[in-house]
Amino acid sequence: MAWPASRCVLMDPGVPDYVFSIDQTEQGWASIDLKKKRYQGCGRYGPLLAESVKLYARLAEEHPALSRLAVCADKNIIRDIVAEELKKKQAFKVADLPIRAIEFDNVDEISGVTARVEVADKNLMVLSLSFVFTSSKLKHYLLYDAIHASMSMIPIPNWCCDIYLPSNPLPVRYGDEHALVLFAKDYPYKRGGRSTCIDLLYLWTSLLPPPPPREKMYPNPSGEPWHTRKPRFPKETPASFCHHVKFTSSSHAFWADLTKGVLCCRIKDLMDSFFVHFDFIELPPGCKSDALDDSDTGPAEMFRTMGCGTGDLIKFVSISFDDSVPEDDKTVTEWTLDMDTLQWTKGEELRFGTLWELDDFKKDGLPETEPVYPC
Repeated sequence: MAWPASRCVLMDPGVPDYVFSIDQTEQGWASIDLKKKRYQGCGRYGPLLAESVKLYARLAEEHPALSRLAVCADKNIIRDIVAEELKKKQAFKVADLPIRAIEFDNVDEISGVTARVEVADKNLMVLSLSFVFTSSKLKHYLLYDAIHASMSMIPIPNWCCDIYLPSNPLPVRYGDEHALVLFAKDYPYKRGGRSTCIDLLYLWTSLLPPPPPREKMYPNPSGEPWHTRKPRFPKETPASFCHHVKFTSSSHAFWADLTKGVLCCRIKDLMDSFFVHFDFIELPPGCKSDALDDSDTGPAEMFRTMGCGTGDLIKFVSISFDDSVPEDDKTVTEWTLDMDTLQWTKGEELRFGTLWELDDFKKDGLPETEPVYPC
């Protein structure tokens, strides 16, 4: 079966092992058809690791959010890889994979792979995936492209950098292909006797050839298959910046701090240039706040969101969270960003009291509680 990635907005992003965690008598499960499997930068065993992975889905037609996803790895392939690597270890040879110190005599009795849905876009799903027999640092992204019914597997570059949290990548559409972008801080290095960190963008795309070796390009700590980009931030960019929301329009990529503002760059620059110029856009007037992401108030995402809607319009939605305001008078407010002027225009503002009096609200029997987690 083919499974549209838009169905992957799941209640539970955890992806269990199909063999060990799913009742095989449960109806509705089917394997996801893949016309093509690709691997990049996975070392000598890349083709085997990619070939070993299989995805399963159980669709919930009436309630898509209740659909489920599972994964499994071919035990025969895993057994062959482990046996070969253990032989190298016994012969004191350099290993191609960091094998964990686990007893594999009973490999059929343990789960071979674990995964988690990191991103579910319109026609793309990105999973983070770990093989149980490898080091915890060796993880992969698994990309499922619903349009081409293809899967790509690439290593996550967490061995050479600190990926900013949340660590889910930003999918970027470029022509008929997809790219993944990570914001990261390179590990400290010495310059003039002082320890220094630099911000980097990590870019993966099948459109570009593998990057040159590390010593021929500065800085390129990630190695194949990740390309590096050096962001150039404007001076008004805050010293501390949280990546609450990541999204794209047809021409730009955005990283939003829902308490301060949003950083954006052109997708073309990401793909074509080493140095990437960013603009910083402050939140609408009166929306900057130090009271969110606080244990007393709650996470910023509980009251705000930002994204790209119909017509490539960038929207910011904010819910009142000031407890000194009467509950009925709290509001949900929408703002629209003009990409030509980089200015916000205030749109609809709806009082909670007005919301609760709407006919549709009453007809559906919804409780008169404060709305949270706008989307």
